[in-house]
Amino acid sequence: MSGEPVANIKGSFKGTRAGVSATFNGTGTGPIEVVDVGGGTNGIAATGSYKSNVGGVPFSEKNLPLMVAAPPGAVDNLQQDWNVQRDIASQGVKGKQVIMASAQLVLPNGDTIMYPARKAKYSETKGYKLSFKKGTNITASPSRIDKRSSLAINGLTFDSQGTDWVPSGGTIKYQFLGQKGTANLLDFVMP
Repeated sequence: MSGEPVANIKGSFKGTRAGVSATFNGTGTGPIEVVDVGGGTNGIAATGSYKSNVGGVPFSEKNLPLMVAAPPGAVDNLQQDWNVQRDIASQGVKGKQVIMASAQLVLPNGDTIMYPARKAKYSETKGYKLSFKKGTNITASPSRIDKRSSLAINGLTFDSQGTDWVPSGGTIKYQFLGQKGTANLLDFVMP
């Protein structure tokens, strides 16, 4: 939001608490900034709302400040980098030359997702438009299809540097490891 990464937190409960029927539904939103939530535990500060019913008595609150402890490994993922490498080339397909694109996504946890070549869309005014889903996690043993990670690259442009073409612009929409967002592609491209 407003160019800054944000965490969305959702939680629900339906059952009994101390022998009394209870329900709870809550949401929270906050900047992705690691803070001490007490006792040396890292987490995030957020603003949240909830609705609850305990023993038939309703409770609710809006815009409540929250401090949420981070699950194990989540803070490390926030502090690690990820990157994407793409390959665009002309290939012969059914007797015609077609622009094809493939990608490799390296996640903060070290997993590498390979996306196979697929047809790229190109516009002289808007640049390349690429979309990748259902890549293969080649780090897993055995390798497996990753259905939760996806990338969409829009407005990809290139500049010539000698005999090489290097990315000069574009945006990337990403989704992996419970994270999603839109960012400047150049911030995540491998040199």
